[in-house]
Amino acid sequence: MKKLIIILILVLISQLSFSQACCVLDFKISGKVTSDKIKLDRIYLPSTTFLVGYDKFDSQTGFYYVELGSDLFSTKFRSHLSSDFCMNAELIIERVFKKVKKYPIRITEEKRDHAGEFKSYELEIPTEQIEFLINENEEIEIVLPEIKI
Repeated sequence: MKKLIIILILVLISQLSFSQACCVLDFKISGKVTSDKIKLDRIYLPSTTFLVGYDKFDSQTGFYYVELGSDLFSTKFRSHLSSDFCMNAELIIERVFKKVKKYPIRITEEKRDHAGEFKSYELEIPTEQIEFLINENEEIEIVLPEIKI
């Protein structure tokens, strides 16, 4: 019985000392999308799994989307579970959000008189045109430049 308890304690200690921490980050993406010609439906933004290289933008988990009810959008998202988010906000911005050179963006419009059919517009925003802010609570906000379709 003593041997079993000692083995159990050793296993627990090894798990605590050799396990990797994983964290989740809540962050906000905001911006403005305008068009004089079409009625915008959704904007698709790269997910954290895309930004760190786990997924492609076209995969089901490679993007987040926001319903566009107006020109302005501001939505909170949650990252995937990873040790990439166990750092301070400045390091997360540098190592995750600025890791790619360009952010792929897809905007959709619903085709007139064709319910359920959408037309897509794809563009890329260079990372240096994106503003990364940190508020007093160490929360990250990603502000995209104005997008005109």
